[in-house]
Amino acid sequence: MGKLEYTYVGSEKYCYPGTAVPVNRFGAKDAESLKTAVSEEVAARQAELAEMGGLGGNYKLTHMQAFHRFLFGNVFDWAGEIRRSDISDSRFVRAEDIKDEAGMIFLRLENEDYFHGLEQGDLAERISYYTREIDRLHPFGYGTAETMRTYFGQMLGRIRYRVDYASVPEDVWEEARAAAMDGDLSKYEEIYGRIISKIPREKK
Repeated sequence: MGKLEYTYVGSEKYCYPGTAVPVNRFGAKDAESLKTAVSEEVAARQAELAEMGGLGGNYKLTHMQAFHRFLFGNVFDWAGEIRRSDISDSRFVRAEDIKDEAGMIFLRLENEDYFHGLEQGDLAERISYYTREIDRLHPFGYGTAETMRTYFGQMLGRIRYRVDYASVPEDVWEEARAAAMDGDLSKYEEIYGRIISKIPREKK
């Protein structure tokens, strides 16, 4: 099982002619060039976010939109906006249903108190579940993964956990992602079990 393959229905109106690459402020017209530019931009914005002490909000959909706008505001004119195109794979939420589905997902997360009080093993299990649910929601036309990782990174930091996303190769993430979309969260759970660690309290 490898990478999920899908397309955005009708997305050509947002892309450069003859490509599946969204129009961007860097003028990158192939997928690899855009990926490189985005990687550098997101790293810079994450560093800025760390200096700011995070991005205030309530961890609902609008908060995730604010994260996307912060990370991708220099890349896309539509940064922070909910995608308007459906995805060819029916396991993803339809564009018109995103807000309703998001309401239910983020309400469950709120009812679980945003992971407060969970031990490391339980935390890996619950964040695996929400990683799959937000991926299935896929609220943005580009950059959902980067936004979700930054969002969860801040959320976990508030309960004194860190998550080392960068230590896992992208092909390993993609394999776990494909399995999760078929209902198997075990690969995500194994990954998160390794990359989540407790932040020790500073000795006075």
